[in-house]
Amino acid sequence: RHTSAPVINAGDGCGQHPTQALLDLYALCEALGGFEGLQDRRVAIVGDVLHSRVARSVIPAFLQAGMEVALVAPRTLLPPDEGALDLPVLTSVDEALEWGADVLYMLRLQKERMTGARIPSVAEYARFYGVSRRHLGSGALVMHPGPVNRGVEISGDVVLDASSLIADQVAVSVFNGSKRSGLAASIGSGAKACSAAAIDSAASTSTRAAAARAVRAVSDPYRFTRAAPRRARRRSRARRPSRRRPPWRGRSSGTAAERRA
Repeated sequence: RHTSAPVINAGDGCGQHPTQALLDLYALCEALGGFEGLQDRRVAIVGDVLHSRVARSVIPAFLQAGMEVALVAPRTLLPPDEGALDLPVLTSVDEALEWGADVLYMLRLQKERMTGARIPSVAEYARFYGVSRRHLGSGALVMHPGPVNRGVEISGDVVLDASSLIADQVAVSVFNGSKRSGLAASIGSGAKACSAAAIDSAASTSTRAAAARAVRAVSDPYRFTRAAPRRARRRSRARRPSRRRPPWRGRSSGTAAERRA
């Protein structure tokens, strides 16, 4: 209605996030040996489905790829129209693994969007809907669109485990932009066309290592909140005027002029 230009949705509130869904689908394809490797696989979408724009995009993406999808969340964190999706609803990560989930796609608990008490407590939520190392024995892969609340959706030692694709998700999202720009520059300069395999090979281990560092840096979105009061106290102490007694105070003899001198 307002423009004839193409519009790319990179995330809108609680609505949709199609670019994240496409990148995560690509990362999963890379891990499972191609698009054909997704057929008949089972993926469990775990967590705050109600407030997640990513969930509203990855669910149809996974279904179109031929995967079976289940929702794992408390009833208070499911959308009112979840019945229209015609998907099984499970009550814990353990039940998802019993269902045969090949992929655990974790969602962030978005407390900033919640109105009222949606869960009894964060600890109670993590007990049933958090992934820990004991859940990795089945060989399931773990994904998360980020940022990660360590110890809530995923325990800290699982984030960069071999079963986790989180670093791959970050690497794909960072590298795909540079890959396209690099290809365009090669074609524009008259260079020979590169094969897709040659372009993909540029996603070296250094890229994934940088992604892993980024995951470690941003996986706890509340770390600055906890550290800020300590820093503020240090700064306030540094700016606080000295409490040392002036040299003339406490003297009982001499004139005022002598004390000022």
